[in-house]
Amino acid sequence: MARGSRVYYWFSGLLLIAGTVIFMNGGRQHPPINESMGQFGTPDFFVQFATLIQTDPNWEPVHAMIIAGPVLWTLGILALADQIRARGENRWSTFAIVTMAMGVTLHVVLYIFDGFVASKIATQLLSSEEPTRTALIWTFGANQWTVIRMSTVSWLLISLTPAALAIGMLTAKRALGGFGKLLQGILVVVGLVLGVFTLIATATGLYSPGPMVSPFYVPAAVSTALWFAVAGISVLLRERTDTVTPEPAAVGTATPPAERSTVDAPNNRSVEETATTGPRHASSRR
Repeated sequence: MARGSRVYYWFSGLLLIAGTVIFMNGGRQHPPINESMGQFGTPDFFVQFATLIQTDPNWEPVHAMIIAGPVLWTLGILALADQIRARGENRWSTFAIVTMAMGVTLHVVLYIFDGFVASKIATQLLSSEEPTRTALIWTFGANQWTVIRMSTVSWLLISLTPAALAIGMLTAKRALGGFGKLLQGILVVVGLVLGVFTLIATATGLYSPGPMVSPFYVPAAVSTALWFAVAGISVLLRERTDTVTPEPAAVGTATPPAERSTVDAPNNRSVEETATTGPRHASSRR
């Protein structure tokens, strides 16, 4: 493998792993948002939410990490899609790149609203008086409803990416061997489970009003993050995982011209020599 290619795959693999570390570090510091703060959508809930934001000194840095993780996944996943294409599949891997790009674009926007716009509205809300306070409560609420609804679409698209790549691995023309086969098995099984579960959770209301307030979200988010880390390991070990089992030659396959022996030409002379000199005339033997 050329040095430039090796650097690319190492860099991409490290991006995927770093994205998981950063995303999980931000996620573990995010305070839980649930109905212990009041009924969702009520003025009391929004005031409690604004108070939580104002009393959390790490609110913006935590959201910056949650934003950064999936962005790094998007950049790194191109290398895994490249691995799959090299084995003869280019439809599902392309689909995965598009869904990831769309999902992470929404992810960045919604967490800017949640992490940075909400904190500014919360500051004004808690320092305001009537009637401005009421207007700011509903402004804060509109911001949060935008976040929660956008998160449903964003997480669905991000979760479809591992599933699409898993299908791409299954439908590739050439199979991996050795350690690459083990990594592929993990990525395929977990990727399909993540995609199917998110589809079911979205359709049945388990992720209502949005995944971030569902008790199922944390296990799903951790599993997704770990999936991308394993994908990063697969990309890092590309030289081993790209070792494929050679396919047996088909019976009756013609030998390529370049591999034919030159002894088949008349008088042990090559075809090229015969074509150059032409047949000898009788006069040449005199």
